[in-house]
Amino acid sequence: MGAGEEDFELDARFMGQRFKVLRVGANGSRARAARLVASWQDRAAAIGIGLTKDDAPLEGGTPTVAVTTGDRLRDILQEWALRQVQQKLGGYFNNARVLFFSGRDNYKLALAMAEYTQNLEFADPLLQMAVPKLLTSLESLELYTTGAHYALDW
Repeated sequence: MGAGEEDFELDARFMGQRFKVLRVGANGSRARAARLVASWQDRAAAIGIGLTKDDAPLEGGTPTVAVTTGDRLRDILQEWALRQVQQKLGGYFNNARVLFFSGRDNYKLALAMAEYTQNLEFADPLLQMAVPKLLTSLESLELYTTGAHYALDW
């Protein structure tokens, strides 16, 4: 969905296989993104799309190629990176003070971080409803997320 002026192309090698990575921006247009997916489906082995969660209907695939936003892979790699840093740097996150701008969007990472510190804060109420309050635990985040959408809808 990004700007076309950021497009690039590169040739790479991974696990003995040559492949080409091509970035083609849709300039924020869902219609253009859909046309790009359709035009590349017969020529690509996989298509990654940069969409918000609300735009997920483009994700899933076509008869010939997988189409994904990469959200699941990002979640896995973020958790893996956190655990690697903790292990390699010997307790790097022990008792750390951590602020999540969105605990709802980063819940899995927050769960992993909670294994090393209880000093977690979440800015969800501030960013979603301009309430000048930070949530200070996973439990308060869970309570907030079960009822926040009612206040937002109202």
